[in-house]
Amino acid sequence: MGRRGFAGVLALALLCAGCADVPSGGKAVRVRSVAPGVADADPEVHQLPRPAGPGDTPERVVRGFLAASKSAPDRHAIARTYLAQGVAAGWNDVAATRIVAVSGQRVISGPTSTKVIVTGRYQARLDTDLAYLSDDRPLSITFVLSRSGGQWRITNPPPGVLLPIADFKQVYKPLDLYFLDPGGNTVIPDRRYFDVKQAVLPTEMATRLLAGPSTWLKPGVRTGFPSGTRLRSNVIRDGDVFVVDLTVDVLAASANQQSAMAAQLVWTLAKQFAVNGVRLLADGRPLRVQSTNGEVTRDAYPSFDPRVLTSPVPGYYLSGGSLRTTGQPGAAYPAAPPTAGLRSAAVSADLGWLAAVRPRPGGEELVIGPMGGALTPRLAGRTVSRPSWEPGAGGVIVAVDGRSLIRVSVDGAMSAVTEPGLAALGPVSALVLSRDGVRVALVAGPAGHRRLRLAVLERAGNQISLSGLREVAPSLTDVAAVAWADDGHLLVLARLGGATSTPYGVDVDGFTVAERPTDSLPAFRVGAAAAPGEPDLVEAGGRIWRRQGSFWESPVGVAGTPGGAPFYPG
Repeated sequence: MGRRGFAGVLALALLCAGCADVPSGGKAVRVRSVAPGVADADPEVHQLPRPAGPGDTPERVVRGFLAASKSAPDRHAIARTYLAQGVAAGWNDVAATRIVAVSGQRVISGPTSTKVIVTGRYQARLDTDLAYLSDDRPLSITFVLSRSGGQWRITNPPPGVLLPIADFKQVYKPLDLYFLDPGGNTVIPDRRYFDVKQAVLPTEMATRLLAGPSTWLKPGVRTGFPSGTRLRSNVIRDGDVFVVDLTVDVLAASANQQSAMAAQLVWTLAKQFAVNGVRLLADGRPLRVQSTNGEVTRDAYPSFDPRVLTSPVPGYYLSGGSLRTTGQPGAAYPAAPPTAGLRSAAVSADLGWLAAVRPRPGGEELVIGPMGGALTPRLAGRTVSRPSWEPGAGGVIVAVDGRSLIRVSVDGAMSAVTEPGLAALGPVSALVLSRDGVRVALVAGPAGHRRLRLAVLERAGNQISLSGLREVAPSLTDVAAVAWADDGHLLVLARLGGATSTPYGVDVDGFTVAERPTDSLPAFRVGAAAAPGEPDLVEAGGRIWRRQGSFWESPVGVAGTPGGAPFYPG
């Protein structure tokens, strides 16, 4: 493609982009463009990548191709200028996007062609459904360049897009679509990555929502939208609401279904764009949801809130084998002996039930009972992991002997939780259900090499299995503990190449791994707890520590009170 032809294509792409999502009214907005290679002080104005130019060296052609891959308009028109004339039109740029960290280039020159070997690491891939999947492995790609008309151009572009991590973070923004748990009672986030420069972002999000959940999350969720439901037009903003006009297929939904799908739309759009709600239309006419004229707000659906817990909630820990709470400094709760001798424990989200692990001859046993009441033995093994409650306090899931995952109901009924690939990962040392009951975080592997993994809990009648088991945050070399901070984030206690475990905030898909401050926190750290709106808790140096901003303090009233195995309800 020549420079003049490219300029025409680019101008057309920019013109078409400006036509999208034109509002029906409101103030005029000044629109500016920035030429390639020219910086701009306005953070909302994005610099265009530089197209291939005359005299570019092979190294510069490859660097330019990777840098231009972040510009998607007109099927990556700018990136195609770095490709040989007979190759540019046929490059498949719609396969999965690979996110990479490039560490070096090596050039092997020849008389008629040159090879540029790019090395580094793959970090992740962005699937066609815009879901982010960790993919940590070595990167080595050989680009072959030939000279045509005196200019070096790439002849073998790999399928899909190779995007350096810095460019990925600049171009894509994580946003959540919301689907329903199997009971249709709670909205579940499904994180996707959208190009933040596109003018029709609300429309793109609504379209993806109607298309259904990501491949990974699909086995554990459902949607309230009847099959075939589509948008009739772009989503537009009218004052403090988004107007969403759906096809007549939506009228097939029952009243409960309409409430559920309205909750999905409100959580997906209102949460992300700071609007008050959405106005639902069906074939251009108001869709009366909950006896309204179609206008609904997130406040109308508190029962769907994925946070589950009502803040504030007490934090719990064990001291001397007895259950204590950070809400009652230094005092056992409830009083011994019913909870004496415990090694780990979990309280249901409604605060009504206690499940715990205690020693027995030859191993450990799981006991369950009402808070403050007698605890009944339900299961025994050589080792039993800390229990994790299902929503609704119907039962818990534990790992037994590091190999078997078992669901145990409060009345003692047991069923296996299956996952064929689990045995190959090594012993399971921790298992924590998300508070919505759809996802599970696992820590598995031999001592010193425990890895963090995530899976979806799939239910079919009385059968329970794990689906889509995958590694998250592979840079964390040895994981000691994990807890759900909220519906999209984990608190992980792990090593990242060092000798001491450190608390990290980790996105549920592993995109962000952020070290928590450790000022005043002792070095020997073995347990962690988190909950929405509550301070992180860490067991360190034989005591419980609570995070307050950038430092840690003891939450108990008596300095030096020993404690371990912290947790929040759920």
